[in-house]
Amino acid sequence: MEFLNRAFGRGLLTGSMNVLLCLSYVIMLSLYAAAFGSYFSTFFPPDGRTLAFHLSATAITVACVALNIFGGQWVVRSENWVNATKLIILVLFILVGWPGLDWPRLELANWVPAFEIVAAGMIVFLNYEGFELIANASSEISEPRVNVPRAFYSSVVVSTILYMAIAVVSLGHLPVSSLEKASDNALAVAASSFSGHPGFILICIAAMLATASAINATLYGSSRISIILAEEGDLPKVVEREVWHRPIGGLLFIALITVTATNLLDLHTISTMGSAGFLIIFTMVNLANAKLAKETGSLAWVSLVSAGVCILALSALCWRVGMDPTTRSQLWVLVALIFSSLGIEALTRRGSRAISPQRGPVGKQ
Repeated sequence: MEFLNRAFGRGLLTGSMNVLLCLSYVIMLSLYAAAFGSYFSTFFPPDGRTLAFHLSATAITVACVALNIFGGQWVVRSENWVNATKLIILVLFILVGWPGLDWPRLELANWVPAFEIVAAGMIVFLNYEGFELIANASSEISEPRVNVPRAFYSSVVVSTILYMAIAVVSLGHLPVSSLEKASDNALAVAASSFSGHPGFILICIAAMLATASAINATLYGSSRISIILAEEGDLPKVVEREVWHRPIGGLLFIALITVTATNLLDLHTISTMGSAGFLIIFTMVNLANAKLAKETGSLAWVSLVSAGVCILALSALCWRVGMDPTTRSQLWVLVALIFSSLGIEALTRRGSRAISPQRGPVGKQ
């Protein structure tokens, strides 16, 4: 938000991009809540799973809201324990599953064309997007100039290695068709193929911990963003109001929309366009940093290359979705997201007070 405002000024374009960011966060939160509900509902009989899904998805969102209300330290403490537990379970999944892999199934001859892999990767881009949330907590991190870059790089490296190892183990034990049938709890089904029902339960627990911590962290960052947007006239004033003498209006605003989206919308449709929304935002942020390179002390050409890669990735995603008749309608969801962002910004700006003066330099509170 700050990069766009500083580079391009506070106009309709930057305001709309900031609203799009907020909407994309809601999509991401809804997907995390739905994933939690999908794994939680596997512990119930088939005829009770729909109700269990909706109740658990709503309950975990409300629980994370309550945790965020207690303040940043509670979020950090809970995240540390949850992340440590789920990492231990996932490492066990890799170690136990690695010896019995069916390596011929992973040979290059069985791969689809490279462009298809890139396009599919962009569809699930939303799942990799959480790295940028690190920046939202920079004001509460000790020695941020040293620890924020370390957090970015280490999380990207560790997560990439972990994701790749999990994918290899899953595909090395089950064919793609079996994983596709179990799309709501594929990892647990893969675990059960080499460790039985105990492995299934353990992975379900890890998945619920992972999605709960993701909801927790995303609420932590997105609620602060919504308050800043309201302060700057990009969202209605009600978002920045204090509740119980605490500035949690943005948190409740985001949570309410998340619960509504989780229970009412077709998340398989909007998830792809959530990825597209973030690719658009990251394109703009890279272009902004290229313009502010001297002020931020960075290399403009790196940001320009990154913006170009984001555009190519977005093009691959839209091409992949548009070429499949069963998913082509999802492009209209992207159009709706963009025009909703423009409409919200235009209406709010029209009735809002004067925009507040710029805060300090980029990267500082």
